[in-house]
Formats: sequence, C-alpha cells, structure tokens
Amino acid sequence: MDDEARALFAAGHTAFEDGRFVDALTDFDRAYELSQRPELLYNIGQCHDHLRQDAEALAAFQAYLDVVPDAPLRHVIEARMVVLREQMTPAVSPPAREPVSDRGAAGTDEATPAPSSSADVTTQWWFWAALGGGALILVGIAIGIGVAATSAQQQPLLDGDVGGVVFALEVRP
Repeated sequence: MDDEARALFAAGHTAFEDGRFVDALTDFDRAYELSQRPELLYNIGQCHDHLRQDAEALAAFQAYLDVVPDAPLRHVIEARMVVLREQMTPAVSPPAREPVSDRGAAGTDEATPAPSSSADVTTQWWFWAALGGGALILVGIAIGIGVAATSAQQQPLLDGDVGGVVFALEVRP
C-alpha cells in the first residue's frame, strides 16, 4: 500500500508541475486515502486552490494545520486562508439611493441636496491601471535620459570656453 501511495504522490507531483490540477488532485486524494500522511492535505489544498475551489482548499489547509500545528509554512498557509475567506465572502452592495426630489421634506420649494458620493477611487481597476501605466512611462523616460546621457560623447572644451558640456552625435555605418 505504501508503494502505491508513493507512486500516486509522484504522479500527482508531476501532474501538478504540468498544470494538470484535476489529475494531481485525484492522485493526491488517493495517496492520502492509502497513507493518511498529513502533508498530502497541503497538496490537496494547493490543487483545490489552483482550481478556484475555495471552500475545499480552505478545508484541506485547515485539516493540514490541525494535524501539523508546527507546519513549516504555517504563516504562509494562514495568509492564503485569509485571502480565500475574503474571496468567498460576498461583496456588500451599497444601499440604494433615494431619488432627489425638487421639493423639500415639508413641501417647500427648497431642493433636497443629493447625497455625496464617498466611493474610494483606489478600489477601481482603472485607477491602478492608469497609475501603473504612468509609472511605466516615467521609468521609460528616466531610462531613456540615462542611456542618452551616458552614451553621448563629451567633447573637450574649446579655447576661451568658460565651461559646459558639448555632446556630439556620432553616426556609425
């Protein structure tokens, strides 16, 4: 039985490395049934995680930590479990806004102000895309200036020149 579990583990490892997570999960599950080695629970959790089966991944990771409380990667596993729990929690939708009326609450002609929007722009995907794009442009400009400055040849100062740098462009065939 132990030889079969080892063979299944090896097959699961190969499948996992090849990105065949369903096959790896099948092999790891069967190897765990045969050997009951707790390390396989971590591997099973990894497969579920890659397959985006968050609840199953959480269960496998928790079972592993329960059996191996001093697991070497405990802090990494616990951090991943936090992310998985957050992904499983449904997003809370903002409360529905009431329409703005042209008349005040007492029937006066005063307009009711619209509620202010407190949406945080940093939670929007386009904000981070624009920020990243801008950063890439700035890095590209800085690199271009650095390359241009270091690759230009400095000419000796001319007689009577009070100082300064003269750059020459050399064209090579």
